[in-house]
Amino acid sequence: MKKQHFFAAAMTLSLLAGGCSYDEMHDVIPRGPWKTEAKRHSHFESFSIAHTKGDGHKLEALLAKATLPTPIYARIVVQDMKKTGPASRRAASLRRQLKALGILPHRIEIQHLDSVAAEHKHGAHKSLMVIIDQYEVIPPNCPGWKEYMDAGEPPELEAHFGCVNERNFAHMVAEPKDIYEASKLADGDGTFLAKSVDRYRKDAIKSPSGGTGASGGSGGESSNTGLQSATTQMAASTAG
Repeated sequence: MKKQHFFAAAMTLSLLAGGCSYDEMHDVIPRGPWKTEAKRHSHFESFSIAHTKGDGHKLEALLAKATLPTPIYARIVVQDMKKTGPASRRAASLRRQLKALGILPHRIEIQHLDSVAAEHKHGAHKSLMVIIDQYEVIPPNCPGWKEYMDAGEPPELEAHFGCVNERNFAHMVAEPKDIYEASKLADGDGTFLAKSVDRYRKDAIKSPSGGTGASGGSGGESSNTGLQSATTQMAASTAG
């Protein structure tokens, strides 16, 4: 009996020294859903609309502040709702200079402030602003494989489920800005799209050869007929 009591006491001490039980560990391990986030780092400089001297040096100094190993984005903020005045032409010139300095065209955006917002910005009508952005991608901190794997429990209930995929996504994303904010979609033409659906329903879609959908179908039928004829001739020659 003494040996049994000693063994039970030793097991109890080993469990206490080992730390949390499985159920306690199951509770303290962080769980999903896991999400990749992004933090924006920005630097800006104002430029006069009337004077263009020294643009190159100012832009180079501004870009030198972007030190993260991530893509560089540029926003040119201008107050010109008509988009045809001197401010817009100045913005287009700065855009060309930023492109020449190595920023990809699709990462340069010209933003137009409305007149109401511009009234609250002193001197907004006399200058425009260039903002350089970089986005730091922050993947989730996965808990690892510390949790006991239960064969009777579905994978989606495990603490680490989906976290590795999310971290892989964070390392593969080409445009970190898309994690911070979604890209704006271009305007769509509902009438044009509706007409294309109507043509499909009426089988009036033009084929690449210039015919209609019906003629394309007949061409497919003639090809099938030719294939069947060749198969019949082959079978006859084999039998003979």
